[in-house]
Amino acid sequence: MAEPELVSLTETKEAVVKEKTKRSWIVPTLIILLVISGTTNAITGKIRAETLGEYSGLVTNIVGQMAYFISYWGVFGAEWFAGRISHEEVDWVWKFPPSASINPELSGLRRLWARLPGCKYTFLASITEVLGDNLMYLTQAYISIVVFSLLQQGMVPFTLIWSLIFLGVRYTLQELFGVGIVVAMAVGSVIMAGNDGASTSVGMSIVCLLSTMFQALAFVIKEKMFRRYTEHAIANGYKNTTLDAFAVSSSNHTFGIIWVVPIAIIVELARTGQDPGERLHDGFNALAHNPYAPQAFAVYMVINVFFNITIYLLVSHGSSLLTFISYKLTVPLAAIFSLISWPIIGASTVTWFEWTALVLILCGIVIFRHGNGKREELEVKNREIEAANSEEQLRRFTKITLANSGLIEAIRLFTFSYLNTSVQKVDG
Repeated sequence: MAEPELVSLTETKEAVVKEKTKRSWIVPTLIILLVISGTTNAITGKIRAETLGEYSGLVTNIVGQMAYFISYWGVFGAEWFAGRISHEEVDWVWKFPPSASINPELSGLRRLWARLPGCKYTFLASITEVLGDNLMYLTQAYISIVVFSLLQQGMVPFTLIWSLIFLGVRYTLQELFGVGIVVAMAVGSVIMAGNDGASTSVGMSIVCLLSTMFQALAFVIKEKMFRRYTEHAIANGYKNTTLDAFAVSSSNHTFGIIWVVPIAIIVELARTGQDPGERLHDGFNALAHNPYAPQAFAVYMVINVFFNITIYLLVSHGSSLLTFISYKLTVPLAAIFSLISWPIIGASTVTWFEWTALVLILCGIVIFRHGNGKREELEVKNREIEAANSEEQLRRFTKITLANSGLIEAIRLFTFSYLNTSVQKVDG
């Protein structure tokens, strides 16, 4: 993350990060809850998709955005009253910055962008997230639980690509090798999708993989938002330099409510060519009257919202790396539990390739994340070296300046003395 020029490395290190209540039992409890709810989310998501059929993406995305909006604003409100969110965070997200704070050298679109509040990031992220979620929900009814879990790992390579473009992140060979394994297995899962009978559609597998491209873009845009706030907070000397996760998620789903219906209509028009109003009517009619659809949907939404809140809380109390690794534990567990005969969907069969792909993808992710840690350590060391070099250059410059000042003073005194002597000789 690029730091403002006016903020030294020492000030950055000494910046006080938001104080959060950290008790020894909270993080382990959140990890267990995340793994359980994540695995259950995969199973109940498949059941919900089966009951809604072709309307799964349409209905789930619309109702889901409303549920997220209510839930995240509820948590945000609770944190606000508990004093865990500062006025600076809220102001940065929602208020237009004062004109005096805008860099006068900016012009055109760049100046317009700088004049917008921080929620400009979630305004854009919500578009790609809603589209990605719509496509993901749409495909779930046509793909087995295991293949769906494998294809969702496409988030890893797409996140790498978008980070490279928008965050300027440079990756090591180890990270690229890990991502290469994930890509190979995800593509292989699409190619082999037709081999497990009617449980998986090749076309829907491709759409599912593409959905992760849009979800990854939303993730990177929000990451950009976190980074910009940190830079802003450090430059202005704020006590809290980390933007609260629910300040981001609440604003993200505020815009999600706006985008979800138009995007759902566009997707349905592109997919079926039928009247969108009729499709919406039929979709919610299916939710209300299809056998077990209301019950399956209600159970899924409760688990899904709980699962997503658990992710945000673990990021808040733990770290993004810990959350990432904990979430990946749900992939093999979902595969194992899919072998059980569940209501409506029955039991799934897992082919030898899917087991192999599952193991290799997890290995690729571990390699990738290990490479992340090594790269971040190198970046910290490089910043320390740059800071040390800057301090050394400053000391040298100071010495040279002082030496020059002494020389200049000596020349001045010599000149003054010489002129006085010359004047005295002339007077004499």
